[in-house]
Amino acid sequence: MTAYDTILLAGDRRGAKSVFGKNKAFLEVKGIPSFIRVITALQKVKAVNEIRVVGSADEIRTLLEKHADAWSGPKTVKVLPQKDNIIENVWTAFIDSLPDYQEGKEAPAEQKEKAVLVVAGDVPLLIPDEINEFISNCDTSRFDYYVGVVSDKTLSFFAPKKGRVGGVRLAFLPMKEINCRINNLHLLKPFKISNKYRIEDMYEHRYQRKLRNVLIFFLKIVRLEGIKSAALFYIAIQATLFFRRIGMINISKMISSFLTIARFESIVGRILGTKISIAETTCGGAVLDIDSEADFKVINERFEEWMECQKGRYPLE
Repeated sequence: MTAYDTILLAGDRRGAKSVFGKNKAFLEVKGIPSFIRVITALQKVKAVNEIRVVGSADEIRTLLEKHADAWSGPKTVKVLPQKDNIIENVWTAFIDSLPDYQEGKEAPAEQKEKAVLVVAGDVPLLIPDEINEFISNCDTSRFDYYVGVVSDKTLSFFAPKKGRVGGVRLAFLPMKEINCRINNLHLLKPFKISNKYRIEDMYEHRYQRKLRNVLIFFLKIVRLEGIKSAALFYIAIQATLFFRRIGMINISKMISSFLTIARFESIVGRILGTKISIAETTCGGAVLDIDSEADFKVINERFEEWMECQKGRYPLE
């Protein structure tokens, strides 16, 4: 299996959401910062090469030194100062992984084909098995950008249930083949993404439970030249979710039959200017990021149980 240089995003600038007024990646789960738990998982994956952590460099170095016993391993960990947004952070870290890169000159074919693994720093429940599963499901000879997804069936284990303490409520992308949620694992060839700036638009308005974000996202899609099918696809997603919420399941299913994975990959690929595909994982930890105070409290309370259950694929209920 190919080994990939990895970019761990632990920044707190444009588009980032704070929890308890703090950088989510720095929040401690059972005494260990979230991003360090992610490094610990990455250290155990053979398909991971060097790890570059991008964020507030001084704070990251201090925490790495303080918790050295928790994350130390065979992989080199390098800290890079954050830029203004997620795209600049990924690009800066990617270029840093190319020792012979010369800005302003045409990149050689080998560099254009280089793929990197990009991981969020606020997924403390991420385990090596899920990273391995994701990478093994990616074929970079066919696609230039893989997005990780997890099914609603897998994630139902982490949902609130009667008689069980705590749970995390999640929204899903209602596809014909699978109801899924995009996780925090990405494998991509940065040189092969023509419209990188559009990723930032998606990232900044990713919280689709907010009506404002839904409207802004829709307006941005409508304005895209030559991709009118994207607006129709987005409307179909929102309509499917609406009819599902009000209990009109048959209408919801009828609309979702239009929402195939192939169409999704084609439309998103055209928006970003790349060949994109999804890669499903069956653990779930890569989805469970710290997006709110309530989510953080549940993750912290059930951390050991959920980690063990992931490794055994949910034997407990």
